[in-house]
Amino acid sequence: MYIEEVIIDGFKSYATRTVVSGFDPCFNAITGLNGSGKSNILDSICFVLGISNLSHVRVGNLQELVYKQGQAGVTKATATINFNNADKKSSPVGYEHFDRISVTRQVVIGGKNKYLINGHAVQASQVQNLFHSVQLNVNNPHFLIMQGRITKVLNMKPHEILGMIEEAAGTRMFENKKQAALKTIEKKAAKMSEIQKVLVNEITPTLERLRKERKHYLQWSKNNTEIEKLQRLCVAHQYTQYHEEVSRSAEELLGMETERDRLKQTVQSLKAAVQERGAEAAKLHDLREKDYGKALEKAKSKEESLSKELVKINTHWKNKKSTLDKEEKALEAMQQQVGDAHGALNEKVKELQACESSVSAAQAVLLEKDKFLQEMDHAYQAMCAGTSEGGDREDAATLTDQIASSSQAAHAAEGEAERLGLRITHLEKAIVEAKKELKKSEKEGVKIQKDREALKSAVADLRGKLQALGSEEAAADQLRAQLQDIEPRRDALRDQIETLAAQVEGRLAFEYRDPEKGFDRSRVKGTVARLLNLKDHSAATAIEVVAGGKLYQVVTDTEQTGKLLLQKGGLKRRVTIIPLNKISRHVVEAGRLKKATQLAERQGGTARLALELVGYDSEVRAAMEHVFGSTLVCDTLDVAKSLTFNKEIGRRTVTLAGDSFDPSGTLTGGSKPIGNSILGKLQELKGATAELSSLEARVKELESALAKQGSADKERGKLTAALEMKEYELRLLEERVSQSVHGMYATQVEKQEKELAESKAAVAAAKAKAVEAAARHKTLQQQEAGLRKKREEKLKGLENDLKKAKKAQEAAATEVNTAEHRRKKLELEVKELEGEDSSVAAQLTASREGLSKLKSEVEAMDTELKGKREAYETAKHTLAEAKQQVAVCDKQIHKLESEKTKAEKEISASEIESKKLENKIGRFQKDKTAVRRALSALLEKHPWVETEKQFFGRPHTDYDFEARKPAKAHHLLGKLQEEQATLAKNINKKVMAMIEKVEAEYEELGKKLQVIDNDKIKMMSVIEELEVKKNEALQTTWVKVNRDFGSIFSTLLPGTNAKLDPVEEGSVLEGLEVKVAFGSVWKETLTELSGGQRSLLALSLILSLLLFKPAPMYILDEVDAALDLSHTQNIGAMLRTHFSHSQFIVVSLKEGMFNNANVIFRTRFVDGVSTVTRTLGNGPALKSKQAQFNKATSVSAVSGSKAVSKEIGNVGEEGAEKKRSKKGGGTEKSARGQENLMLAKC
Repeated sequence: MYIEEVIIDGFKSYATRTVVSGFDPCFNAITGLNGSGKSNILDSICFVLGISNLSHVRVGNLQELVYKQGQAGVTKATATINFNNADKKSSPVGYEHFDRISVTRQVVIGGKNKYLINGHAVQASQVQNLFHSVQLNVNNPHFLIMQGRITKVLNMKPHEILGMIEEAAGTRMFENKKQAALKTIEKKAAKMSEIQKVLVNEITPTLERLRKERKHYLQWSKNNTEIEKLQRLCVAHQYTQYHEEVSRSAEELLGMETERDRLKQTVQSLKAAVQERGAEAAKLHDLREKDYGKALEKAKSKEESLSKELVKINTHWKNKKSTLDKEEKALEAMQQQVGDAHGALNEKVKELQACESSVSAAQAVLLEKDKFLQEMDHAYQAMCAGTSEGGDREDAATLTDQIASSSQAAHAAEGEAERLGLRITHLEKAIVEAKKELKKSEKEGVKIQKDREALKSAVADLRGKLQALGSEEAAADQLRAQLQDIEPRRDALRDQIETLAAQVEGRLAFEYRDPEKGFDRSRVKGTVARLLNLKDHSAATAIEVVAGGKLYQVVTDTEQTGKLLLQKGGLKRRVTIIPLNKISRHVVEAGRLKKATQLAERQGGTARLALELVGYDSEVRAAMEHVFGSTLVCDTLDVAKSLTFNKEIGRRTVTLAGDSFDPSGTLTGGSKPIGNSILGKLQELKGATAELSSLEARVKELESALAKQGSADKERGKLTAALEMKEYELRLLEERVSQSVHGMYATQVEKQEKELAESKAAVAAAKAKAVEAAARHKTLQQQEAGLRKKREEKLKGLENDLKKAKKAQEAAATEVNTAEHRRKKLELEVKELEGEDSSVAAQLTASREGLSKLKSEVEAMDTELKGKREAYETAKHTLAEAKQQVAVCDKQIHKLESEKTKAEKEISASEIESKKLENKIGRFQKDKTAVRRALSALLEKHPWVETEKQFFGRPHTDYDFEARKPAKAHHLLGKLQEEQATLAKNINKKVMAMIEKVEAEYEELGKKLQVIDNDKIKMMSVIEELEVKKNEALQTTWVKVNRDFGSIFSTLLPGTNAKLDPVEEGSVLEGLEVKVAFGSVWKETLTELSGGQRSLLALSLILSLLLFKPAPMYILDEVDAALDLSHTQNIGAMLRTHFSHSQFIVVSLKEGMFNNANVIFRTRFVDGVSTVTRTLGNGPALKSKQAQFNKATSVSAVSGSKAVSKEIGNVGEEGAEKKRSKKGGGTEKSARGQENLMLAKC
């Protein structure tokens, strides 16, 4: 069985119906650019095979398989595979009679997926069984090697590798069936356990209950017979008692009647006494309430009032007294502080005066010492200068200085001339060297110079643009002025809205929380007041009266919404809900309204329907008709009254002033509310809000205009920033120029040439200066020789006098500084003391005034407190007298009420006793009558009594009262009747017939359960036998696969070996691990293998599994991604040669792989949709080469690998030649063919 055709419609990137037909039975390849839909063809095949792990087809759910997830109009994804089933040996079980098998799977957006086999809808399990029977288990897909799966094989755990062996051996299907069978047995066991529980807990108890009911039924029948006998005995005894009671004497009745008459006389006398005591007590009550009570209340009120006033005044007096004491103590302390401040100030003033005198004296001494020091210093300087004392000391220079200066000038000029000469020589050599280097870097200089000129040009251009950009500040200022004019009105409107909202919101606010998650708040329309608009503002009061309390009711869409709000809305106040779908409408009929309008016009007035005076949305029309539909609004009181009480109209009316007439006869009105009504405020709020919105829109326009005006500033800012950036770049370039080799040498040459010229001029000037200085030095030496001797003697005397004068002057200056510092300190202290003295004096004056005022207040409060105390004592005495009078009166009233209560109790007791006697007499008479009636009823109920009464009480009969004891018989009868009543409630009269059927069914069910247990034991025995056979098959498969695994891996990678080893200390059934050997050394882990080696190892394992028991189809998705070209070609050729018995579908991007295929499908992605084209591969042309390859591989493992490489090299060469011939010897194809040839030979 192999794939002939795949049909894809709406699946992933295949939006339209795409038929991929012409699959080769052996080797097919799919290639194309990344994202063109190659792997989507494989995904569609896996989809049809019934894959459940959607990650293998790179989606999260089935809906994602639909093209663009249904957003492009495609709502379902369908994939169909047509299999060729001509080879009946590989046919699925049960489908041997079909030459072609068509399997379809479809998934619909928002619906379930479905399977079809040959056009018939089937269950998913049937599709799985079909593919499982030919080793195509897509949920354990060892025949399916997707992208990255080839390396994941080596990352499998031991039990997962064992699963691959099981799949190859064909035992996986048995394992799945076994697990399903075990689960079924487990479920059936649970069901049987449940049946056992039902059997134990329900059926067995039911059977026991029926058996118990049968026992009860037999007992019930027996009791019926016994009860009948006892009832006849009891009736006979009862008849005898009734007969004796009827003949009883009437003396007892006469005694009771006499006692009753005596009690009645006693009650009458006691009632007279009660009336007398009540009258006396009432008089005293009146006296207490009218005279004593009022006096007591008045005295008590006066006493309490005076007590409160006294406490209040006394508290104030205490506070004032306490304040006065504190102020007196503070005044004494302040007076002491004032005295201390005065004393300290006087002492400091005296110290300051003395300090000022000492400062003046010290300053006079300092002046004398300064004058003397100046004179001595003048004389000493004149002598030191070497001039006459009368000469000009400022302009004449000393001879010594002149001689030294001239000598230094001569030496300096000579040295400078010599230094400059050396410098000139050095500069000339340096300039020559620098010019040589400058010429070498001339190219670099030219490039940098061009960059600098370009930056200078850019800077100049930006400056020109900045100057050309005119300012629009005047227009912006005008817009800002308009904005400032609007803002005060906007602020005023906001304040007005805030005020009105505060007035309105208190009554119209309706706050609630969402009663359920995701609640749609549009279901709550709001209060009636917010939902209407006044058409005529003069009718605001009338509309408000018409609506009344309904104005604040809340409108909702349905009664369910209202119920949710009331139950879960967290309402803070009581509200009434108007559901639009349930509310009843009351609208005045058109004829009646027309009649009312005509009557109003006759009286010179108007009458309009209240509903016409308000505006509203159509969705709340029902609520508005409910509120305003049945009331008329009239302009005058007379019109309203006439319309309301007119028989043809008879509707409620309201005037514009708010007066209301009701047909029931009530009239409401008389006063007009102060200020605007709530509707008026609401309309005012709406108007203010609308005006504010208009102003806000104007503000936005102005701000937008300002933003546009600001664009010029932004442009200017951008140009300025750009200019600064360019200038900064220019500076950087200048620095780079100066720091570059060319720039450094150019600067150096320029600087050195300039310095050379300056140095040459300076040499000439220095030589002339040296000649002039030498001549002057000689002349001054001759003048100095004559004056030196006389001056030395006089200079010593002046020097001693000068030192003495300096010491005296320094001592005087120190004394002056000390005195000045002390004087300043004393001045600051005096100022602080003066400020403190004036502050304390002011505080003292204020304190004295406050203290005087407090004394006056305390004296006044003393007088007031004394008067209040006297008044309080008088009131207290008056209250005590009033209380005494009330207490005497209350005592007398209490005495009278006690006597009255006692008499009433006696009356009550006598009346109760009399009542008892009357009741007893009545009961006696009733009992006698009842006995007669009971006797008659007994005879009527039991006719047999008339014939049997002659035997009642006779010995040795059924009515022998002495022998059978009627009391005991009554007790036994009651007991039997109770037992019979209990039995009758639960008695099942059909139990005798039911129990036989239930017992038979119970026995049958027990036999069936035993049969099921036996079947379960047999199934477990068969499973155990098959488990042994499965293990034997796994062992055989492991041995064969292990041998092929090592052989294939050593062929693909010479010098290596591989095997599958059981896990440590375990058997094959516990899991298998992959081991690799290089040479003769077996590696513990696979970490030393490269990526390509790991891929070859995994591929070898898969191929060894395929050799054991090949599936009809294998899918490889870019398994050669990690391999080089030589390995890729080896794999392709090996698949063609050794696996011709299975169909291969390979996705690859490498020519070395898909060039070996017989059929190549190329995918492209065009306009968002994948397309497929079919071409024939190079497979048919390579049959002879493959035969040679098969022969070569049979020699040995090592030589075989060399032969494979050689043959594949020939294949590569032949392929290259073929391409060259097709393109006419094109360079590109020829080069590629040579490249393939070289890679193959390597």
